[in-house]
Amino acid sequence: MCRTGSTRLPALTLALVNANVQRFAGSPAGRQALAHNYTPTGDLGIPALTLSTFRDPVVPGFHRTVYGQEVAASGNADRLVQRSVPGLFGGYGHCTFTPEELTQAFSDLVLWGEFGLKPTP
Repeated sequence: MCRTGSTRLPALTLALVNANVQRFAGSPAGRQALAHNYTPTGDLGIPALTLSTFRDPVVPGFHRTVYGQEVAASGNADRLVQRSVPGLFGGYGHCTFTPEELTQAFSDLVLWGEFGLKPTP
C-alpha cells in the first residue's frame, strides 16, 4: 500500500482526491483470497502506467519485468508504460514518490486515457 498522506501531498489536493474517489467494500474472504492467490494476468483493457522507485525493498524490480512480460504475452504491451523514479530517498523505499512524481504520473495517465498521448517510461 502506498502511503501518500498529507505530509506528501498538499492538503487541498488530498482533500480533493478523497472527496471524489469512488469507494468499494470487500468481504474478508475476498481480501484474503486476493492476498494469497492473486496473480496479475496482463490482460489490460485500458492504458496503465506503473510507478516504482529504483530500489524498492518491498516490491523487487524483477516484478516489473515479470508483469511487463505478462502484459506483452497477453498482447497488451501497447497499453502499459512502466516508470521508475528516484523518489524522496534517491530511489530507495516503497512508494516514496515525491508529490511532483505522483502528479506527473497521474497527469500523463489522464492524457493517455483521454487523448491517446502515450507517456514515456
